[in-house]
Amino acid sequence: MKENGKKILQELIYELTKRKAYSFYVHNIFLTLFLMVLWGVTSYCFISESWEKIRWWMLVGVIIFVAFALFITFCHYRRSRKRDSAFDRSKILPKWPHIYKYVLFFASPCWFFADMFKEQFKSCLYSKCELKDKIGLTRLITRLNGCNVFVAVIIVLVTASVSIIKYPWNIDISHWGFGLFTTFVMARTLSRSFEITYAFGKDASEGRSKDSRLQPHERLLLAITSLIECILNYSVAYYLVSFYSVKKLDLWYSFVCSFQSGLFYSNSFLDNCPRLSSQSTLSMLQLTQVVTCMTLVFLAFAIYISGSTGGKSNASAKKS
Repeated sequence: MKENGKKILQELIYELTKRKAYSFYVHNIFLTLFLMVLWGVTSYCFISESWEKIRWWMLVGVIIFVAFALFITFCHYRRSRKRDSAFDRSKILPKWPHIYKYVLFFASPCWFFADMFKEQFKSCLYSKCELKDKIGLTRLITRLNGCNVFVAVIIVLVTASVSIIKYPWNIDISHWGFGLFTTFVMARTLSRSFEITYAFGKDASEGRSKDSRLQPHERLLLAITSLIECILNYSVAYYLVSFYSVKKLDLWYSFVCSFQSGLFYSNSFLDNCPRLSSQSTLSMLQLTQVVTCMTLVFLAFAIYISGSTGGKSNASAKKS
């Protein structure tokens, strides 16, 4: 009897240490619903305000963006895998994600594809090549972050070049090319901001992930580059969306508005947007940017501080 009781106690202790005795499942559901509603309302405002000018080219722009997001993620996943000598080339395609993740595809294709390819690394973390998979996952995360910043810079340069060549007030917003580009930029901006907010939000609620080899200071660097990317993405989004509103913005002032919103500094134009029914997209864009940047600034520094204090406590424990 004593031996059986001891075994049961050992199994109970093992299960409690293996998985948490508490769960943040409800919090994650609330976070997901809140973000999907906020980003969904923003998308609805953009569609309702620009549909008469863009029409079906909006759907083409979304399809191009989804294909672009899949292509970029797959290319970096394959490059991250190529250096592994033990990697089976026949298993280049990842496993399909759980059903509930398909719902998040409509909010952020960027997050969906990144999570799908990351799961391929995570599924092998407890095999003999655990170290290689951690390195590969870390390589994929850093490459995707750098690539997204690079794409944001390219979009800003292209937009600035077109604005210089063709003065903003002479741009035909009913042209299919302008509608296609605007839809692509809007879809990418909202998708990336949702991905950043959701990923950092889950990181904070579930604890820092140990699947990769990212250190706290490296996570902070990724957060800073994501903040810069967010400011660049929204500066172009403000500029393009303003063509469908009452008052148009130039690119420089759009960048100033994005920079101010990213640092929680109020600006006169976007503050008055909620009072104008024809500029609801701009006001909703500002809300999504503030939520994204707030998540990056506060949660990223909190994760970094907790990682630093955790490292110091571990070091002091080893010394003692």
